[in-house]
Parts: sequence; C-alpha cells; structure tokens
Amino acid sequence: MSRRTLIVLLVSVLALAVLWRGVNGPAGGEASKGGGVPLVPALSTAEAVRSIELSQDGEKVTLTREGPLWVTDEASAGGFAVESGRVQALLRAVARLNTDQPRTANPARHAALGLAWSESEPSAQRLTLRAGDEVLADLLVGFNQADSMTNELVFVRRMGEDQTYRAEHDVPFEVFGVEWVSSEAVWIDPQEVEWVSYDGLKVSRPAAAQEEPVPSAEAVAGEDGLDGGIDGDAPSDAPEWETQVVDADRSARWTEDEIGQALGTLPTWMDGLGLDKIVPWDPSGVAEGREQITYGLIDGSTVECMLFTDAQGTWHVRQLAQPEPAAAGPDSADDASAAVRARARRGAYAIQVPAFQISGVQELFEEPQAAADETPIDGTEVDEAQVVGEAGVETQEVPGPE
Repeated sequence: MSRRTLIVLLVSVLALAVLWRGVNGPAGGEASKGGGVPLVPALSTAEAVRSIELSQDGEKVTLTREGPLWVTDEASAGGFAVESGRVQALLRAVARLNTDQPRTANPARHAALGLAWSESEPSAQRLTLRAGDEVLADLLVGFNQADSMTNELVFVRRMGEDQTYRAEHDVPFEVFGVEWVSSEAVWIDPQEVEWVSYDGLKVSRPAAAQEEPVPSAEAVAGEDGLDGGIDGDAPSDAPEWETQVVDADRSARWTEDEIGQALGTLPTWMDGLGLDKIVPWDPSGVAEGREQITYGLIDGSTVECMLFTDAQGTWHVRQLAQPEPAAAGPDSADDASAAVRARARRGAYAIQVPAFQISGVQELFEEPQAAADETPIDGTEVDEAQVVGEAGVETQEVPGPE
C-alpha cells in the first residue's frame, strides 16, 4: 500500500469518526461513566405509577392500573386487561434510564436520533407516566436512524428539554392497545371443548374421551422429536370426534366431504386466533355473514361465536358465553388472562381477526350446490362430453328414446 493511499484512508476514517460524533457524541467532553443520576427519579418504586400513556404519529394507548391489574383505555382496546409482565418490563426499563451518557443538546440533531417533536408532527415516541394528576415522567424515546433495523442505540430526552442521553438498553414501546392484550386469552383451547355445533351438525368427543383432555401433538411427540401428527393432523392416539346431524332439515347439506372438512376445522378453529383489533359490538355494523358456531366446554358452559364482516369486508368474531362470565375480580396481576377471557365472552365486544385465518372455516359457510339432474325434465339427455362453460360452450342435446 502506497503512502498516498494510506493517508487517504486515514483521512476518510477520521472524517467518518467526526460525522458519527456529530450525531452521537456528547455535548462537550467524553460522556461520564457511572456519574449520572436516574433520568426519572420518581420511578424508584414502580408502585407510584397509576397510568402510562404511549403515543406516536397520532396513535395512542393509555394503560391504567385498576387494583392489581393494568387495563387499556376503551378507545384503543376496549378496556381489556394487559399482560402485567410487559408493563413491569417497561417500567423497569424507564427506571434504569440515566444521565451518565449525555449526547447532543442541539435541536437540529434531534431528528437524527428520532427525538424531534412538534405538536403538528408528533413523530417521536412519547411516553408519559402519571400518579393521578401528577406527571412523573414525560419522555421522548428514539433510535439512531442508522440502526433503525436493530434498535441497538436508544436515545431519550425529557419533553421540553434539548439535552439528549443515550441508553444502554431497549425501552419497549407499543402504541397499539391491542398489542398489549394477550391474544391467547380469547382462544378456545381444543382440550376444553366437549362438543361444537354448526348449521345442524354436532361434532363431539366419544364418551370415553370426555374424561380426560386430548393430548396435544407436542405432548405425544416421540423421542426423535417428531410431532405426533402429520401436516397438522391430530396425534395418532387421540380419539376421533363423533359427528351427528341434529337438524333433519340440514341432512342433505352435510355430505361426507363436508363432514370431513368440519371435523378438521371446527374443534380447533378458535385456537391460535389472531387479534387485530377490539371494537364495541354494534349490530348495525354487521354487513353480512352472521354465521354462528357454538362450543360446549367441559366445564358445562357454552360459547356462541358469531362470525361476520363489516362494511369494509373485514372479519370479526363476537363471543357470548352462557352462563355469562362473572366480572373479573382477581387478587393478583397473574389473573389478567382470566379477566380478558371473561370480558371477551360477555358479548359487548367483537374481535377483528386476520382474513387468512377465516379461509378454512369460511369454506364451510359456502353450502355446496346440489348436483344437477342428469336427465332434464323435458326428457332429453345431455351428452356428458359437453359442458356448458362460462366461455359460452354450447350444450349438445342427444334425443332420448321415443
């Protein structure tokens, strides 16, 4: 390597270092190590926090402590309880924020750190913690744009102050209320299902199988690590479901193929359901559908699941349990899932679900067309080699016997 090339390389490296320092470097001098103070001193105990507001780009969710539980606001997620572990993780991350790594105090550099803010363009992530009417913390949380894919560099500043600080850890941030709610709490576990009915067909466990739940594929996986089923089938030692057409008027609708599809869909469809949005139940907002699948659970309760689309064609599920679940009154935050389940099954809300998860059960809604008679009522026979197609292929009639 020539001397000239070496000099060019050194100058380039120096220029890059200066550029990086201009964005990430301290306001003056080296960042002190271990000499800072907590950015939010009031968070020495998380018990002081009664509400958490997270907002960005017009989206906002407010989490409020109600007894041992944290719940979402009505507008963002219907007041459903949230996973307490996630709330505690957020509060711990905020409590660890420190002033020992000051960075730029130049407002012109805030945008590069994701910390720019204006009332007209609130693009930064804003986090506000309150104890009643008292504001404990009002922070902006951002990431270095160069590391937006990895989020390795986290920066914060107090609202109304220009001084920024670098954090050594992530600050979990989510502005969509439904993301704080456990989707598992609105599932119906197949192991809790005793029977399920739809459109005159009832699928139920054999009497011998009702004494103990069906083992999952993971539970019966062999020592070689293979799943108990193939391509999503039930484990080989799981008892088969029994079927019965309980409405005689619907017997013609349930062909062998349709029953097979129902067996592969109905008992497990509500397990693993996605949770895109939670909205108040409004009968006037139902565009079409209103298909109903009813689950009988091993505890003796039933859950009616109404499936429908709104004016935009998005699918929703409304759950209504009988007897109606009691209002949640848990003694610990560990009961958040029970609180969500009880609220979801009281019929006051509908859950928007991903369209792809509807496809399997949606095929059951499309009742098969009855096969056309081979001999039309006029006595002529149709040549089976000819098919009337959408493209206009003509049917050739073969005269019947005189």
